[in-house]
Amino acid sequence: MMFYAHTPKCHNDGATDDWHKLSDHLNGTANLAEHFASFFADGKGLARMAGLLHDLGKYTPAFQKKLHGAKCHAPHSAHGAKKAIESCGDLGYLLAYAIAGHHAGLANGKGYDSKRQALKRRIENCNLDELADEWQTEIKLTDAKLMCKALDKFKSDKDNRQFQCAFLVRMLFSCLVNADRQDTRAYYDKSKEEPCASQPSLEDLHAKLEKHMHKFKPDTSDNKIKTINDWRNKILTSVTANAALEQGIFSLTVPTGGGKTLTSLAFALKHAIKHNLRRVIYVIPFTNIIEQTADIFRKALGNEAILEHHSDFNLDNLRGDDPYQGKEKFKLATETWNAPIIITTAVQFFESLFAAKTTKCCKLHNISS
Repeated sequence: MMFYAHTPKCHNDGATDDWHKLSDHLNGTANLAEHFASFFADGKGLARMAGLLHDLGKYTPAFQKKLHGAKCHAPHSAHGAKKAIESCGDLGYLLAYAIAGHHAGLANGKGYDSKRQALKRRIENCNLDELADEWQTEIKLTDAKLMCKALDKFKSDKDNRQFQCAFLVRMLFSCLVNADRQDTRAYYDKSKEEPCASQPSLEDLHAKLEKHMHKFKPDTSDNKIKTINDWRNKILTSVTANAALEQGIFSLTVPTGGGKTLTSLAFALKHAIKHNLRRVIYVIPFTNIIEQTADIFRKALGNEAILEHHSDFNLDNLRGDDPYQGKEKFKLATETWNAPIIITTAVQFFESLFAAKTTKCCKLHNISS
């Protein structure tokens, strides 16, 4: 029997695409999840296992009948979650949260309320005997013993162990949700490229910013400070000279008019390049400051580098040369934060870190370096 993940797309001319093979979807999702997890420590094997198991429940006759039009109840997330626990023990629970929640959102650890069930409740009625034997030959699971190394460093840190494990679950959840959606979208759109994937590098943006700021550099041949631009240039030189320092927390106190907006961007880009980071994220508390900052950055770097994500952003303002132009593309970009420079609010940022919904957490793995 052939097993499928998604029904084919019917076109206006009556043509029908090939069905999306389940093994292709599981392996494709696993490959993407593994790639997304490669940017944070010890996550690759876990993310790959989550990708392979996330739709395991589609290897059931009931789900296949549902794909072909039958009206029947055929949940599919619990099977992979239960199999993860059976195969990997305690480590499997971390995977189970991500797998069981890849549509419904993260489950509670214990207890439940009107919005979130406990993981135990989500998987308690799942019967692994329903699975067809084909899944064991069509996908190859990661060795659980190798993945256990991911938790070794938690054992010696008893004070932070629970938080670290919980946050690892969120990172895996983010990788899985984004990978699942991207592989499904690629099947339906016949494209392997993530929307807005073609972006300028941080090196290109830094060079462009330097060129933009060069016109503000004063003539200091006599080593005398004469104008406000002289002070701005002195501040810029002093700040960017520290961009090669080790990663950490930095502060910048500059009077109004001192050029701190572009100076902070110059530092951030140079610092990110030095440490081989992927993007710069500006978290700002007030939307009016965000809009002002985004306008300054766009004038310096162009539209293609900036993703402005906050509740007051007007989609009608998207311009023709903007890579996020169009509501659907902008929606995808804000869900994944796949852009070199993100400007957002503290609310959006912390919701990404601690929310349970798929759309809120989907971008979390792109916050990592």
